[in-house]
Amino acid sequence: MARKPRVEYQGAFYHVIARGNQRQQVFRGEEDYQQYLNRLISYQRRCLCSLYAYVLMPNHIHLLIEQGKTSLSKMMQGLQQSYTMYFNRKYSTTGHLFQGRYKSIICDKDSYFLELIRYIHLNPVRAGMVNLPGEYTWSSHRAYLSNKSLSWLETDMPLAILSKNRKAALSAYQDFVHAALRTGHREDLYAVKEQHYLGEDLFVERIEKRIDREDRMESFIDLKIDALVAEVSKAFNLPVGRIMDCSRSREAALCRAVTSYIAKKIGGIPLIKSAGCFGRDPASISLGVKKLTERLCDDRELAAKIQRIVKTLRKEGRGKYPIINV
Repeated sequence: MARKPRVEYQGAFYHVIARGNQRQQVFRGEEDYQQYLNRLISYQRRCLCSLYAYVLMPNHIHLLIEQGKTSLSKMMQGLQQSYTMYFNRKYSTTGHLFQGRYKSIICDKDSYFLELIRYIHLNPVRAGMVNLPGEYTWSSHRAYLSNKSLSWLETDMPLAILSKNRKAALSAYQDFVHAALRTGHREDLYAVKEQHYLGEDLFVERIEKRIDREDRMESFIDLKIDALVAEVSKAFNLPVGRIMDCSRSREAALCRAVTSYIAKKIGGIPLIKSAGCFGRDPASISLGVKKLTERLCDDRELAAKIQRIVKTLRKEGRGKYPIINV
């Protein structure tokens, strides 16, 4: 059966599993674990997601994440690539470190929230690496037992489910986790529906309806390149002539990349057509859009500016042009 495209939307609650390629170790020493954790914290802050739990095992990783404005795939792509580059550099290796696509399961938060946190934190116990989860350094379990909150790890919400009183919540959490010390692999937590979902049929139906609705909202509009260039010119305070001519300036190149990116995103206009409009080589436009896409993960100001342009064009497009569903 062919794999379906990933389902991503702001607020989606994911259990993410990434395994080493051919089950090889992805962490060979303490520094490796710390380097991955540093990058996880950095991308959590950049992408404004909520991280509820993690465990870094020698040959795989579990994360419990609620997506923010940046898609999970963009976050994971940056995180995994950054760590792979570090690992290959350190150990003089090449190629893929992680096995194909990471697995991301959209979970019913109301039904599986605490169960998944406990399951993730008990991974080292099930693997026979420690007797108690608190003995393992590279998981978020210890943070749940601490009186100190971490800005990058969301522990307050899960603990509040157990008790509004912090001290009572910490005690209840430890009892909850220890009650499952002898529980083995939970196949039910991997029994997904439609290749994506962990939850009852009603939960799946609700998410599918949401995705359908958002897909309709994101339908292409009948976009005119000249109108788009005018909006980009206005937003970046650069004359249209500078964008359209053969200027090699950084500002003009950025505006051409932004124009091509938006044209493809909301107009379905191929990059090769945008390149023709600018009289540029398609490869250079493609490279510019690729660099822009990577930059948008970090540059919130630029992302916000592009979003404002998109919003304006969608508003005008709905008024002037028919929506094109493809």
